[in-house]
Formats: sequence, C-alpha cells, structure tokens
Amino acid sequence: MADLLARRGDPDGAMQILRAQAAARAQAAARDPDAASRLADLLAERGDLDEAGHLLRAMEASRHAELMALLLQVRGEEAERLRRFGLNPDGSIASA
Repeated sequence: MADLLARRGDPDGAMQILRAQAAARAQAAARDPDAASRLADLLAERGDLDEAGHLLRAMEASRHAELMALLLQVRGEEAERLRRFGLNPDGSIASA
C-alpha cells in the first residue's frame, strides 16, 4: 500500500502507513527493516534529512543491540567485556 501511494504521488500517505507499521513494533529496524528502510528513503526524497537520519541511527542502534545479544550468547565473558568497556583504538577488546 505504501509503495502504491508513493507511486501515485502521495508520499505523506505512504509515510503515514510506514510509520504506523514501524510504530506497531518496538523497534522498526529489528522487526521490519524493510519498512524502516523504505521510510528513510521516502523521508530523504522529501528532503526531511533530519528525520531520515534519526531513523537510520535508530536502525543502526538496533542492529548493534542484536549483535551484542548474539555475542553474549556465543562468547560470554569476552562479549560482556566488549559491552562494558568497548574497543581499544587497535580494535581489541578493552579490559577496563
């Protein structure tokens, strides 16, 4: 429906549908990356770069959280250190 509205020259209607679709989920990027990505594209085409950027940053944060959860499952202690302390400039995991 959103694609049809966009093709018919109604980007506001398309964005309304995509926002509702994204809002129905806790994080659009985690649960519906396609909708979030299409919404960011429509926002950028409309010239609303601030909102598009905010959405893209939220998508990236969601992906980061998913990666951290996966690392915690797989690599336990090392992943916990990464979560708590981040990386050293050389890319190794910091210890404090």
